Amino acid sequence: MVDLERLNEALKAAFIKIGIYRKSDMAAYLGYKSPYFSGIINGKEKANDVFLNKISETLKVNIEWLETGRGEMLLGDVIPAYSPASSTGGDVVTMPREVFEQITKLTETVLSQQRTIETLANEIKKEAAPTGDAAKCAAVG
Repeated sequence: MVDLERLNEALKAAFIKIGIYRKSDMAAYLGYKSPYFSGIINGKEKANDVFLNKISETLKVNIEWLETGRGEMLLGDVIPAYSPASSTGGDVVTMPREVFEQITKLTETVLSQQRTIETLANEIKKEAAPTGDAAKCAAVG
């Protein structure tokens, strides 16, 4: 029998490694509906063998640790990457943690640069727009 506290601890640790923090995203990632997934982690639904095998294979959670507390909580150092495609039934991609962390940092850098470009473009538009009498003259002419 699986200990509910250990199950929740393992799920939290695995999903933090992946970068998923919302229960609905966790459920989707595993291919479950949110109410069923919430029922399992809240103890209202039983974590059956199908569910346990799914989290073991997908998230590398050690079933023996869930049942007895012996061994490592998570198996291996490979993290299944999260993407919207994988949460909607697409393929799951695995990669070493270092690669995932580097991709995450690069993504954050690109997003920051895009925000800076948008801000500068808006400032240029504001400066280029005619104001006051110049705007009136342009409209009349």
